[in-house]
Amino acid sequence: MIQKQFNEEEAREITEGKKFGTIKTRGGFSVRIIAWDLKSRYCIAGVIHMGEDECVRQWTLEGKADFRRNVKSSLDLVLETEGGES
Repeated sequence: MIQKQFNEEEAREITEGKKFGTIKTRGGFSVRIIAWDLKSRYCIAGVIHMGEDECVRQWTLEGKADFRRNVKSSLDLVLETEGGES
């Protein structure tokens, strides 16, 4: 599996089962998207699976956990697919 930058269109295809892959946090936890259209800067809502625990989190359309551009977080979203550019 190749880890690549989050892309909303591709993430929707993965969520809808049209494309093989997974959505994860940069830190490696699996994420299940539950909403794409919250009325907020952080318009994506998802559930992070952490072993036996789960928590709900929000992200920007770019998959950022922190809105500041230059800040990378272990909670940012990434995609894992079988191939493609990173």
